[in-house]
Amino acid sequence: MKRILAAALAAFMILSSVSLVFAGGLYDETYLRVYDETGLFSDKDLSDLQAYSASCAELYGLDFVLACIEETSYDDSYTMDDFAAELYEAGLYGYGKDRDGAVAVYCPATREVHVKLFGRAQRLIDEDYVAYIEAHAYSDFYEKFGDWGVLYYPLGMIAAECRDNEVTPDSDGLLAKATDTKEAPVMTRPGSEAAAQEPAPQPEPEAPAVAEPASQPATDPAADPAQEAVSSEELPDWYPKDMSKFSFFNDPDAPRVVDDADILSDDEEKAIAERIALLTDHCGKDAVIYTNTSTWGKSRMEVADDFYDYNGYGIGGDREGCCLYVCMDPDTRGFWVSQTGPDAMSLYTESIANTMDDVLYYAFKRAVGGTEGAFAEGILDWLDTVETLYTKGIPYAPAWYPDRNETADRASRFEAQQPYFTGHVCDDAGILTSEERAAYEAQAQQLSDQYGLDVVLHYADSYFEMGAYEYAEAFYEYNGLGLGAERKGILLTVFSKGYVHSAVHYEGISGELMTTVNENRLMNKASDKTIESPQAGTEQFLSDLEHLLRTGRVNKSAFGWTVSGILIAIGGGIYAFFSYMAGLRAMKKPHKKEDANEYVVKNSFRNLGGSAVFLYERTSTHYDPLPKDDGRSSGGSSGGGSSYSSSHTSSSGSSHSGSGRTF
Repeated sequence: MKRILAAALAAFMILSSVSLVFAGGLYDETYLRVYDETGLFSDKDLSDLQAYSASCAELYGLDFVLACIEETSYDDSYTMDDFAAELYEAGLYGYGKDRDGAVAVYCPATREVHVKLFGRAQRLIDEDYVAYIEAHAYSDFYEKFGDWGVLYYPLGMIAAECRDNEVTPDSDGLLAKATDTKEAPVMTRPGSEAAAQEPAPQPEPEAPAVAEPASQPATDPAADPAQEAVSSEELPDWYPKDMSKFSFFNDPDAPRVVDDADILSDDEEKAIAERIALLTDHCGKDAVIYTNTSTWGKSRMEVADDFYDYNGYGIGGDREGCCLYVCMDPDTRGFWVSQTGPDAMSLYTESIANTMDDVLYYAFKRAVGGTEGAFAEGILDWLDTVETLYTKGIPYAPAWYPDRNETADRASRFEAQQPYFTGHVCDDAGILTSEERAAYEAQAQQLSDQYGLDVVLHYADSYFEMGAYEYAEAFYEYNGLGLGAERKGILLTVFSKGYVHSAVHYEGISGELMTTVNENRLMNKASDKTIESPQAGTEQFLSDLEHLLRTGRVNKSAFGWTVSGILIAIGGGIYAFFSYMAGLRAMKKPHKKEDANEYVVKNSFRNLGGSAVFLYERTSTHYDPLPKDDGRSSGGSSGGGSSYSSSHTSSSGSSHSGSGRTF
């Protein structure tokens, strides 16, 4: 709370110029709305974005806040959505009494963009359009406009749609968006002649899809858009006639694929059913796929829960398992994943739900766009991630990651199975040539033999649901690395896709070698070089490691030496200046005795004729971003656009968790 209060006060105090007030004093332009903790943007960049945000607020009645953050500012326990919400609240942002507006958060290190809406913006802008913005900001605009373009893109896209739909500070209602653009929209940077004539960037899609009818959002954040209610007689025949007398049961013979919407071929249904049988046999949990063309006035969440409960699905007394429900009604098209049973529900966190929903969302969007077989492909891929989640605890876990029922004791675990890899190089990302692999293997082997420690190089696509260093530590532990009782060794993990850094994990190495300075230099220099290429990072690491083991220290980087030289020069200059001034004061100045009285007031030491001249003053603004508050969790949808429920009770009285999206 102290941190939030301090941040809010800082936001009030930054920029003391005269306020430009809209909506009866409830919007103040002088509060900074563009925050950069990365140092990537110039003062002009920030000024352009700040001015454009203010002009959009005046035109459309929405407050726009932009933030460029470091990767360390969020993780699984404190998401981009949490950061956006806390930033908006602490800064007291928002237009009008309902504090209408939007926050766009961009992390250059991970290339992620997240947009969070507040107040009227949630009604004006549908979640499909937000998902489109998040998916295209980096891929479509980084190459042409750099980081500035990625941060500007969410603001520009929302403002352009507001302009095209003639949104005013008083207008309301859901905007129907055409998100399936085949070509990236054209942006005009503020400050140019074109921008001076047009306050908002103009997306120019090549062939926009026909927008679906807009509808009002349901009161339940997990519910579908509201539909006209229907009577219980119109419900499908799998609903009990008297739901008050329903009792739960298990039906192992019930079909696990029910395609009433007819989006799957017979062969695809058979392949999915066979995949579900393997999942159930391996995990001891059920999986059901249900499609139709109506929700009967209910939410997709309710239909998914009810279909699972009333048809006897689930394994064991807790009826463990999941149901994927796909509704193809054009007015409420979307999906919902229902998780049932305490174990399945606990595994299905909001972060994991958003990650897994991506598989379905983009596959289903391709299917709606005409890609044959995309529905089945998306469902089969999703079932793979479900099995991985149930067996390993995280989706997309690498093959070496142990199952949840395996012992954590390394010695016991590796006695009965083959090692995941042999030697000193494991290239899971497939980025090394045979020549590079052989060269690195030889260097690592030489260091291992000479200094008696296990030197291992590992290349991975990403670190999935784990942190980078958590991933490296897990790889070291679960693959039995290290020599002797102390498990002495060191591991470099290089991430090749979406991450521009490395992670180093070591065990059993003397503290005299791995001082804080040596450790930081070893890791930071490797990470900096990895930005150039994984190979450059590897070669830097091997060179620094050899020097460390031989001399006991890691050399500074070239930048470090440059900074040290500059500091030494500055320090020497300061010392020389004060020494020079001290010498001047000690010197006796020769002057004529008869003229000396002309320069002092009689009987005083006050000097005559001197003056102080004020040359210039430079004022700059700076924002210290809100630090992470560990333990906080998001109360709404997080990155990717999924609605999420950690626990709710269905009409049958059963507990479920789940998530879903429209497509």
